[in-house]
Amino acid sequence: LTMAQKVSASKHELGSQEIGNAMFGLQGMSSEHPETRIIVAQVANKIRASHSMLDPQGVSNSLFGLQRLSSESQEVKALIQALAQKVEHCWKALSAHHIAYACYGLQQLGSDSNEVRFLLKTLVAKILACREEMTTKQISYALYGLRNMMGDVMEVLAMITAITEKINLTSDQWNGQNLSLALFGLQG
Repeated sequence: LTMAQKVSASKHELGSQEIGNAMFGLQGMSSEHPETRIIVAQVANKIRASHSMLDPQGVSNSLFGLQRLSSESQEVKALIQALAQKVEHCWKALSAHHIAYACYGLQQLGSDSNEVRFLLKTLVAKILACREEMTTKQISYALYGLRNMMGDVMEVLAMITAITEKINLTSDQWNGQNLSLALFGLQG
């Protein structure tokens, strides 16, 4: 059996850690390949079928795993929708680290799909709820994740506004690498 068939045939319901680990494992896979899209579709089905809530680490690992997946395919859009619903229902506050890595994983996604915009909306709420100071490295990771998104989209603007609040509160000093990574993320 192929991996996609094994995922589909599994009767096991995924918990938060399993969802996070499964998604984290996808981080190097490109959605340009049909085989990847088949696996993504099966993982999306398993996530939708799960009754488990994601914890902050599950949110971070899940979204970090998206980093090479493009939101142009229907399979990835279905995965994003399933994940966004899980992120929305995460009741624990995300740390600055969790936010940075979750946002970093968005780097190949475009802001033109409803699924991505819904995910951004849920992340804005998580960013605003974070009471932890973000380092400039964490801020730069969060902004870098927006690199393929258009700045005239309401949800993208809300993300930038939420991250700007974190910039205004940081006592950390910007170095060249973090500054250039953050600015590169704002190219859209």
